[in-house]
Amino acid sequence: MELISIIDKISFMRIIVAEDDDINRELILEVLSDEGYEVIGASDGIELIKYALEKKPDLIMTDIQMPNMSGDTTVSMIESYNDLASVPIIIMTGMSRQDFNKLGISRDIKVLFKPLDLSELKNLVKSYLSK
Repeated sequence: MELISIIDKISFMRIIVAEDDDINRELILEVLSDEGYEVIGASDGIELIKYALEKKPDLIMTDIQMPNMSGDTTVSMIESYNDLASVPIIIMTGMSRQDFNKLGISRDIKVLFKPLDLSELKNLVKSYLSK
């Protein structure tokens, strides 16, 4: 019975993934979909904000370096919406750790450095959504 309840909980979890690289985005969507999550892809921060306000995600994942609206600006925008301010965020970046730290993102956010380790990605998502 407990396993069924965990599976039911996972199947209702919604994740929005913003990644401008089509191949990376599709890979992440496929991996998370295979894990049983409802996954929505966005190609930039503007789409991410739009979908997040419409779909009310349980988790947001965003790249930092994207066209139209960068990930750090997107995170600031997310924090400005009461409905989204408490949604956990995972940042994915090809930046070096040193360059990323210079951005000064204040929120306690987990960062995955590219190239992504898919096992680490799955485990991190699961840990955020099982809380």
